[in-house]
Amino acid sequence: WRTWRGHLGKPLLAWEWVEGVKAEELLKKTLATAKLMGAGLARLHEVPPRAAGLELPSGGFWAREAASVELLLRLRGLRLPRSTLGTFEEREITLLHGDYSAGNLLVSRGRLFVIDCESASAGDPLYDVAYCYAFLSASSWRAAEVFAGSYFELSGRDPSGFAEAVRLVALKLYSLLSSDFIKSYMRWKAGPLYPVMELAFLKRLRRHMIRLAGWRDGILGSVE
Repeated sequence: WRTWRGHLGKPLLAWEWVEGVKAEELLKKTLATAKLMGAGLARLHEVPPRAAGLELPSGGFWAREAASVELLLRLRGLRLPRSTLGTFEEREITLLHGDYSAGNLLVSRGRLFVIDCESASAGDPLYDVAYCYAFLSASSWRAAEVFAGSYFELSGRDPSGFAEAVRLVALKLYSLLSSDFIKSYMRWKAGPLYPVMELAFLKRLRRHMIRLAGWRDGILGSVE
């Protein structure tokens, strides 16, 4: 791994130009891709944050995440008990990708390449695992389980607290997917196809995140 500072001064992992296939396409053909994704994330978390030019966070990582989720939900007109958002603390700090998902991974010559690292930071590695698990489970529970199993086996990390991390991340993703900013961005990106995308994909994804967070159907229905 090498790093240099980008145009805005934010540190970036070193790159090479790679021609490959998105992992999300390969997942439709084989679960081996999910296992590779778990192995790739375990390897990524071996990189010390300072090696990527990232400062270690001050204060509790999960406390800040819970506070941000609480704010996002309040902006949606929801006031949930703080206990809903989790009370656990991080056990270690590693390099985080921040947006580790099948759409941000390329497979080329049997190797996995990580792209779109703009959200990289330092934090609890369970965040990346929970984030990817949440997205994978929306289309395939089996792929999500294979991914998580591969990660914990190869990283040697204790999976305790993972379910709680998934619930918190799912609430965060639900809030972001429901935000006016994301909806406006999707309208701009999809153009006249946005209504189809909303019905066929985004609404289903939001409902999945609600269920993954442990909410019964209908509790957040007023904002759908």
